This record gives sequence, C-alpha cells and structure tokens, in this order.
Amino acid sequence: MAETAWVPCFFYLHTAIMLEEKFFLKRGVVVEKKIRNHQEAAFQTAGANTLYRESFIKRVLPKHMLIPLIILIIGNFSTYYGPHYINVLLGRSYVNMTSHLDEKITVLPAFTIIYVLAFPFWYLTTYFYLRKDGEHAFRFSLSNLCAKLACAAIFILIPSTLVRPTLEGSGIGVHLLSFIYRSDAPTNLFPSIHCLESWFCFRCLSDERSVPLFIKLFSLLFAVLICMSTVFTKQHVLMDIPAGILLAEIFWRLNSLHLIRRFNRKLGQMFL
Repeated sequence: MAETAWVPCFFYLHTAIMLEEKFFLKRGVVVEKKIRNHQEAAFQTAGANTLYRESFIKRVLPKHMLIPLIILIIGNFSTYYGPHYINVLLGRSYVNMTSHLDEKITVLPAFTIIYVLAFPFWYLTTYFYLRKDGEHAFRFSLSNLCAKLACAAIFILIPSTLVRPTLEGSGIGVHLLSFIYRSDAPTNLFPSIHCLESWFCFRCLSDERSVPLFIKLFSLLFAVLICMSTVFTKQHVLMDIPAGILLAEIFWRLNSLHLIRRFNRKLGQMFL
C-alpha cells in the first residue's frame, strides 16, 4: 500500500514537469519571436538609414557630376602647377608686362576681400550648373578645361610676372593681401585665371532661363569687381583682364555650338 501511494505523487510530479516544460517552451518561443522582431526592426531601420544616406548623397552629388568634377580638378592643377614647373625646368625667364598705366594704379587692400570672395562665387556657381544635368555638367567642365589648357600653353610660351609693391599700414585687407603675396608666386599671370573663372560663372548663369534677372545682374557686377580686384591688389596687370575674359568667351561660345552640345548631351547620358 505504501508502495502504491507513490504512484499519484509520480503522476502529479510528471504532470507538473510537463506543464513547466510546455510553459517555458512557449515562453521561449515568445521571447525568440520578440528577439526576431527586434532584429527585423533593427535591420529595417539600418536599411532605411542606409537608403536615406545613399539618396542624400545622390541628391547632393548626382552621378553625372563625378566625371565633370574630376575634369575640372585635373584642369585646375595642371594649369596652376604644370607651366611653372616646366618653365623652371627649361630655365625660362619671366617677362614683366607692367605698363605705364599699371604703375599709376595704387594698391587698394580693401579689394582683397573681393579677390578672396571669388572662390565661393566660383564654387557655388559651378555646383549649381553641374548639378542640373549631364549636358550642363560636361558643357561647363569641357569648355573650362579647354580654356585652362589654352592658358597653360600661353603661360609656357609667354611666362609673365610683375613686381609687387611693399605693403604699408594695417587692417584685415593688408594682412590678407600680405598672406596672398607670401603664398602665391607672381607667375602664370597672362591671362588672368581669376577673370576667366569669374566670366565663366557669369556666362553660365546668364544663359539659364530659370535664373532670375537680379542674380544674372549680380553675377555680372561681381565678375567685374573680381576683375578690378586683380589689378587693385597687384596680382595682375591690366592686359591680363581682357585676355582672361576673351578666352572664357571663346570657349563658352564654342561649346554652345549645336554639334558640341549634342556631344555633351551624349556624354551626360552615358554617366546617368
């Protein structure tokens, strides 16, 4: 009788164990499901963040801008550094192209601000124009590259320089101009890259129908002020200004021809 009394105990114990295992198994499934849901939510969030970053990058830097930007960078470095090293290697002597009229122009350090503000003017205008579509991007970059290569050839054929004055006084304009004198050698002057770049920016804005008239007028006024700043800071002489503007105008008009625009359009479509 005592031996049979253990049977219900074992039965109840076995039932409790089964219920406990079933409960924990069910609880484990629930916990595992929650973990999986959290993981899926995390993956979805990470995927959404990745897609957002990718879409943001594509909005800020569309694919059709990449090759034109590389073209502009190569053109700038080649034009700025290439002729100088070639002239030094060949032992070329530089020609001072200062005229009597240039000697009568006094230094106005305040124009250094305009001279420096040319850089954000170029960058913003270039970004605006390149971002529109592939045809605009290649039109600007290729015309700019051709003009820069023409400048580089002239820098080698006619190495130009000038004699800078001794700066006197104080103020932000004087300190800024003194820094420019120390960091920028008076070479590669004819034609003026400052004037060339500024005229390119004005021309690309003036040709766009979507650009308001006041922005076109502002770009023209600012381009003229930048050209003036090159002589008032004694970074260039007078004849450097029309040479830079003329080169920019010639190559901008050449890239406006129907055949070349078709070529730029096809290039732009290739890199979409």
